[in-house]
Amino acid sequence: MPDWKTCASSIFLQHKKIESSFYFLESESGDIRGVCKNSINLPLCSRCCHLLPEESQLSNAHTQGAACRKHFQYALQNLERLTL
Repeated sequence: MPDWKTCASSIFLQHKKIESSFYFLESESGDIRGVCKNSINLPLCSRCCHLLPEESQLSNAHTQGAACRKHFQYALQNLERLTL
């Protein structure tokens, strides 16, 4: 199975059509963060628009396209099914 960074990048690039440089981080609380130099700092899940917990915000990081843990896990499960 591909590592979680590859999965997250693939899923978000396909569904959100993100054109700028993008990479993903996992915070201590387990939230997956998408970090892009050219975006504004909005700590929202890109799937459900729920604000991510304050403790998961990364200092000086721009977080457009981040995913809450629930939606990241959902995307991983769908990707696993497609690759079996």
